[in-house]
Amino acid sequence: MKVVSRVVRVLVALGLAATAFLVVFSRMAKGSQRDRIRQFNRDVLNPWMLGRAGGERWYASVVKHVGRVSGNEYETPVVMYPTADGFVIPLPYGTDVDWVENLRRMGRGAVLHRGVEHTVRGPVVVSRSSIADQLGWRDALRYRGLGIDDFLRLQLDPDVPLAV
Repeated sequence: MKVVSRVVRVLVALGLAATAFLVVFSRMAKGSQRDRIRQFNRDVLNPWMLGRAGGERWYASVVKHVGRVSGNEYETPVVMYPTADGFVIPLPYGTDVDWVENLRRMGRGAVLHRGVEHTVRGPVVVSRSSIADQLGWRDALRYRGLGIDDFLRLQLDPDVPLAV
């Protein structure tokens, strides 16, 4: 069992390191380079992550949203932090990515966090400084260092309690 636990820890560490590398690299990249990184994430990294994201022991969660043009249902892996009334999600690629626009247009969606699905509503982009106390000082400092200033705040549907 110890070997499995070590393997899981190594895989999580590698996933976090790869995500951090891609975020930092994408922040330094310009225009078409950033688009290529987003495309790689969408076509390669996200499908791999979706097999694990949202699980009880995985660091990433899943945002479920409906396409504003297609009407198709989509799932996007994200890093997410529970708050007293919902969740906040760092936006390393900015506020104009498809999944954020889809949630904002529809005004609602769902998230899978730590094995529990929640209905969310009222998506709004907020600044890191406005939610720093909800992140904790380590995470707030990490996102400041990465240059991530925008977060998406999602409120829980009032009829569904938060199970953290």
